[in-house]
Amino acid sequence: MRCRRLLVRFFLTLLICSAPTLAWADVVLRRGALVEPETLDVHKSATLPEYYIELDLFEGLLTSSASGEPVPGVAESWAISEDGRVYTFSLRRDAKWSDGAPVTARDFVFSWRRAVAPETASPYIALLWPILNAKAIAEGKETDRSKLGVEALDDRTLRVTLHHPAPHFPSILIHHVTFPIQEAAYTAHGPAFIRPEHFVGNGPFVLAEHVPHSHIKLARNPHFHSADQIHLDAVYYYPIDDQNAELRRYRAGELDITGDVPSAQIPWVRQTFGGQFHSAPTLGVYFYGFNLRHEPWRNAPKLRRALSLAIDRDLLVEKILQGGEVPAYGIVPPGTAGYEPPAPDQARLMQADRDALARRMLAEAGYGPGKPLKVELLFNSSENHKRVAMALAAMWREKLGVHATTTNREWKLFLNDRKDRTYKDLARDRLVAIYNDPLAFLETFRSDQEGGNVPSYADPVYDDLLARAATMPEAESRSQTLRMAEERLIADSPVIPLFFFSSRHLVADHVKGWQDNPSDLHPSRHLRIERP
Repeated sequence: MRCRRLLVRFFLTLLICSAPTLAWADVVLRRGALVEPETLDVHKSATLPEYYIELDLFEGLLTSSASGEPVPGVAESWAISEDGRVYTFSLRRDAKWSDGAPVTARDFVFSWRRAVAPETASPYIALLWPILNAKAIAEGKETDRSKLGVEALDDRTLRVTLHHPAPHFPSILIHHVTFPIQEAAYTAHGPAFIRPEHFVGNGPFVLAEHVPHSHIKLARNPHFHSADQIHLDAVYYYPIDDQNAELRRYRAGELDITGDVPSAQIPWVRQTFGGQFHSAPTLGVYFYGFNLRHEPWRNAPKLRRALSLAIDRDLLVEKILQGGEVPAYGIVPPGTAGYEPPAPDQARLMQADRDALARRMLAEAGYGPGKPLKVELLFNSSENHKRVAMALAAMWREKLGVHATTTNREWKLFLNDRKDRTYKDLARDRLVAIYNDPLAFLETFRSDQEGGNVPSYADPVYDDLLARAATMPEAESRSQTLRMAEERLIADSPVIPLFFFSSRHLVADHVKGWQDNPSDLHPSRHLRIERP
């Protein structure tokens, strides 16, 4: 009997020693992350999966509530000048970095100057262009970065001066491009400041481990100003780009939250998991973008529209996706604050009429049985993306005689092809509003938006409409002008909108605090584990 007890004690000790990163009492949340992050540098990251992790690691002047609304973060309050151009932010006294140093207004000055620097090449730099001299600095026309309209009046007071009034400015302050980084950590380690061994953040969690293609571990930040309100000791993000594999891991109890749900499995998931399946409308649009640097797309709006018209979006969302998505004929989703999207003519047609119009436009563009159009669809490896691409290719073959092929790439290769515009014809893309405003979608296609404007769309009239709308204080006039811009974008068809998103997650019953919301933002700071 004594030998048996010794053996049991030995094996228990062995188990504990084999998992040194977690104590038995640790409260751990395990989340699917969809893809391996390319970077967690808040000024250089470009994708939503990265942003979701960065929300746990950093805190901006504003942050996201559990319901996805902007709420005070590092800034406890702010005042706006009568002319709408000057914002004065008062920072909370207890804001600290994870090494215990205070977060100050100077940290934001340093970080925003870095964000707009040409060498940083931030994909979302245009979000900061309302700030005085931000665009000139980013384009190299102004080399004195001290002229950026961001000033530390003292440790706790930050003053931001804009070129012109921008009513949407506060709402962008939950975007990662506005998050601060610690100057001391960056000065000491350069680009390696984001590695776990050098990491210093100001969010509720710190970066503890990053094993590429395995996991990213976050640990509770004891110096976070609201650390007593954080109910998790650790958060694990698992990059899983195969939704079927992610579902299997959830069923096995290895995940508490999935990043997505495979479309083909949604009926079964609804039946099997009941209330654990969360699906809700979100402010996001899924589309394919033409490479307007290549022929035959460059100067062929009719050809581009022909392909768009021939897509049966109702069939796509009802039979292929099945997750509550809504057919999209424009870019800005319904429910976007202060905006009524235009209703394009094609949305009012029956699909048979759209198909007939598509065939006529294709013929007018010089294509038909004697000269079939060849199209390649590029997407990143994912079962859901594959199903959408194959559906489009089948519709075009059947209705238009188009020779369509589908090409999938591993995530980082796909991003590089899309960023460098080396893809041949069309590439998958999506926009999800981190802030609730139509500009979150429409600004992407400005000619000077190098990072997000993947199709390389350039229209001076469109740019002018957006510039005018950005300065309009009256909500109705602003909305009308933005609607005119979207109508022009739809007519030119640099992209093919397919559907407006519905979030799709499996959330275990023991995860509490989850709130479905239009932004699909669910920071771990608002979640907790309660097991029976």
